[in-house]
Amino acid sequence: MSVPESVSSVSSSAFAVTGFIFQNGICGGNCYKNAGNKSFVLIDNSNGACGEGLSYSIDDGGTLLITGKGAMDDYSRYGAPWYPFYDIKDVIVGSGVTYIGDNAFYDNRSIESVTISGASSIGSRSFAKCSSLVKVTIKSGCPSMGTSAFDDCDSLNTVVFGSGGSSIGNRAFFDCDTLSSVTIGAGSSFIGDEAFDSCDSLASVSLGECQSIGDNAFRACSRLSAIIIPETVTYIGEGAFFKCTEIAYVTIPGSLDYLGDLAFYPIEFYERATLLDYTVKDLSGKTFEGSNGILYAKMSMQTGDTISTDGLIYTVTSQEPITFQVTGYDGSLKNVIIPSVIAIAEEEYAVTSIGKQAFYGCSSLVSIDLGNVSEIGVKAFANCTKLKTVAVGDSLKTISAYGFYRCTSLASIDLEDSAKTLRAFGSYSFYKCSKLASVAVPSFMTTIGSYAFSFPFEDEDGNDLEATVESLKGYVYRLSGGAMVRQPGIEVGIEFESGGLRFTTTASLPAEVEVSGYSASVKNLRIPSEVADSGATYAVTAIGENAFKGCSALRSADLGSVEKIGKQAFYGCTKLAGVTGEKVRSIGVKAFAYCSALSSAEFGDDLRTISAYAFCKCKSLQSFYASDVLKTVGSYAFYKCPALSEVHTGESLKKIGSCAFASCPGIESIDLPGTLKSVGSKAFSGLTFQGSGGNVLPQTAKALRGHSFEGSGGVLVASS
Repeated sequence: MSVPESVSSVSSSAFAVTGFIFQNGICGGNCYKNAGNKSFVLIDNSNGACGEGLSYSIDDGGTLLITGKGAMDDYSRYGAPWYPFYDIKDVIVGSGVTYIGDNAFYDNRSIESVTISGASSIGSRSFAKCSSLVKVTIKSGCPSMGTSAFDDCDSLNTVVFGSGGSSIGNRAFFDCDTLSSVTIGAGSSFIGDEAFDSCDSLASVSLGECQSIGDNAFRACSRLSAIIIPETVTYIGEGAFFKCTEIAYVTIPGSLDYLGDLAFYPIEFYERATLLDYTVKDLSGKTFEGSNGILYAKMSMQTGDTISTDGLIYTVTSQEPITFQVTGYDGSLKNVIIPSVIAIAEEEYAVTSIGKQAFYGCSSLVSIDLGNVSEIGVKAFANCTKLKTVAVGDSLKTISAYGFYRCTSLASIDLEDSAKTLRAFGSYSFYKCSKLASVAVPSFMTTIGSYAFSFPFEDEDGNDLEATVESLKGYVYRLSGGAMVRQPGIEVGIEFESGGLRFTTTASLPAEVEVSGYSASVKNLRIPSEVADSGATYAVTAIGENAFKGCSALRSADLGSVEKIGKQAFYGCTKLAGVTGEKVRSIGVKAFAYCSALSSAEFGDDLRTISAYAFCKCKSLQSFYASDVLKTVGSYAFYKCPALSEVHTGESLKKIGSCAFASCPGIESIDLPGTLKSVGSKAFSGLTFQGSGGNVLPQTAKALRGHSFEGSGGVLVASS
């Protein structure tokens, strides 16, 4: 039976034919009351009072608005005045409403969204069984919630709480089986027992500044994979995350005072190979990561913290990334291999140095392989009187003062593998190493401290050499007649030809050359990684100054293993269309200036410096993608490159010189990282930068850094 909207009253006899007994109540979606004289009167429930100082109204679009100041009335189930209006879609609770009553919207199956601006508490079952409710936004924070406030809202997807707040009541969101995301803003909050129990779609939880997580609060949230429990939490109840079997990442704060039984069952927590108990002592202050119900403690140490493994003691030297230094040893060591990395809880961390006095006076040590360490600390191996051999990897940079002092049995230390990296011998570093048979002094050495060696040095003719960098670098020396005698080596500055190219030796230890020119017509240039001459093999590491300047035949250039491109190396190569250099670290002044046909320039992940005028007036260059280690773009580097449209500057750029991108009107996209510290005058002359709101930005590092810009016609807008 339905009653037309136009009917405002009806006689009770209208129901007599069916034997229907009708008192005050609902008929056909409308609400009626007994008016006496056997008649009923239609009640208009689209507006009215809902508490002292509060009123509500329902508009034609289905929005229910509650306004005023004060607390809403409590209701019995289905007793709220708007209950008959099943077409309510949106509920907006104004900022003056302090309390939402018990059962206020219980079982209202049409509501799709709820926005609460100011309520400090929500009554029991206020929104329970609102089966169409999709999103709840609580702007004022996390109000106190009564039992089952949103229980069984089986369409609810997202809940967002603003800052502030108090507590989420017991069973507040129980069995909301489509709820996938919960965000709790700043401010203290308490999560009640079973608050999110059986929310089996819940995948993301942000707990704000929660203090307490109740019993079974997230029980059987089977999709929950990552949990970051904030440092404000002191209490985690029994079964709080029971049967959350997909957890792969969890942080458990050091602030924790209580951890209930089976809080994370059946997840197993390990620290290295040790299975941990579900106790505050074992789990608090740790971060765990893993899969398939087995999680391992991640490294969580401060700089200066130490661990011991396989007879060696390691100390944390940096946090981002975490690196270790060998600082000591346990027991008696004889033959030691320093690992490149150490594994802790299935994570690997680099071992980068040997610390001060790490092996000082170790009387049992006979040999050591230093792996990939870059530094040997002060007195690291001093007085290791049985140490005979040292193997050095290809990363060593510094042997500090007294590093091998008085290692009286030391006969062999092979430094040639580190010839590319080694820079310093500290004072007394090999003093009183009387059995040392040979020593290499690489070409790139910068420091030899006083009394680094206790024996004299001589050249091939027996002439005395000063123990300085300038006198010794670039050669191997062998002990003969009580002196270290220089062995025949490669002379720097020697020129030779091979494959139509001219080469000049630039270093003897390691043996390196640069391409210094060409002796035959060259069209498609391919630089070899190595070249041989007179029985010696050299690494080709550079293109020298003016090497191909004005080469009109050159069309393409593959630079092989070249690390450095010299000043004006390809200046004015007007037909050069493309260049690749996977190992290039620096591009010299005017290196490609006036290469008018150059449309493609591809460099690898090592490029750090682009010097002034490097690509000046390369009018065909269309794009430039730099590595994430690029630090500097010099003045006028891309000046008057009208075809340049895309520029990627990497993640580490610090300086852009004056007029670097001036007169490049075709730029349509450019990203400028947050590391940018300096932008020279007129660096982007001819371009206008705008914020996402359309405001013009000054061309300063402060205004531009951290943004990506896109646009056309010389106007570039920051991406929102």
